[in-house]
Amino acid sequence: YIAALAAWRSGVIYMPLFVGFGPDALAERLNGGEPKAIVVDHRYRDAFESARHLLTGDPHVYTVVGGRGGGLLAGDRSFWAEIDRHPADTPVLHTAADEPATLIYTSGTTGPPKGCIQPHHLLLTIQPFLRHTFALQPSDMLFSGANPGWSYGLYTTGIGVMALGCPRVVYTGDFKPADWLRIFEEERVTYVAAAPSAFRQLVKVAQRSGGLPPDIRGATSAGEPLDRPLVEAWRQFGVADIQDGYGQSESAMSLANLAHSKEPVVPGALSSVVPGFDVALVDDDGNLQDEQGIIALRKPRYQASVGYWNAQQQWDARWRGEWFLTGDVARRDEEGRERRRNHFPNKA
Repeated sequence: YIAALAAWRSGVIYMPLFVGFGPDALAERLNGGEPKAIVVDHRYRDAFESARHLLTGDPHVYTVVGGRGGGLLAGDRSFWAEIDRHPADTPVLHTAADEPATLIYTSGTTGPPKGCIQPHHLLLTIQPFLRHTFALQPSDMLFSGANPGWSYGLYTTGIGVMALGCPRVVYTGDFKPADWLRIFEEERVTYVAAAPSAFRQLVKVAQRSGGLPPDIRGATSAGEPLDRPLVEAWRQFGVADIQDGYGQSESAMSLANLAHSKEPVVPGALSSVVPGFDVALVDDDGNLQDEQGIIALRKPRYQASVGYWNAQQQWDARWRGEWFLTGDVARRDEEGRERRRNHFPNKA
């Protein structure tokens, strides 16, 4: 987050990368974005080095050094030493809302990963989801299990929450459910954001240890459908249901089970469109469908991405008139809720 804020305040485009990428995946994205500088934690310095011979460029490397200089290789610059060496009153570059702030690559589940150009106004785009789903209060403390190498971890549960003035826990350790529960207790966490796969393991450990810490009031999930066994297991703790959410790097979080709803969560279903979005089901030609179709967004005023890096043709292929096709298929149940079916291999 320090590197991201520094980049945005300096008018530089920030490009996050997931720490779990292998050499080929790293090289593919780095060669696409062509960054001039790399900030890497000492724990992942070897992973970057394994991809370096595959790069077409030669970026400067700033290493967040570990104990006894761990991770600092010949030619690297020490991240903290460089910060200490520079004055704190570096001028802030004024940028426009629609100027590029972040270049984030998709996971590549429906073809080669595409670089989403996210503008500075993305902070506005995610506000409706945060305000109507998380519905955080000044007394809340958020814990996010989402990695900041993805949009959900960087923006939705990261910078977006902090921009509202709400505190959150930044956790840098490996995923260990017992450690999460300990941190919930120590930091008096009230709200948790994570993927269903993480919640499943967390629930198992919590069941063996006597339940959740008393301050937990609710949670939200994203990244995969929320199934019935997990919803029911979470309900046994006596807290509010896990709220499901759906979004993409291109379109932000646009469907969700909103806070303060009088209806209980229906596993696998998204009960509402996030305020500010116009969402419909369409066929591949953009025609509206009643029961099943591709999730599509009518062109929002502040879309999460404004294009693909060096791939305008692929970006144009996602549009059918004023409708942006996400590529994900859903069906509408009898109550009007959206139920995701599968990932649609978009022609783009």
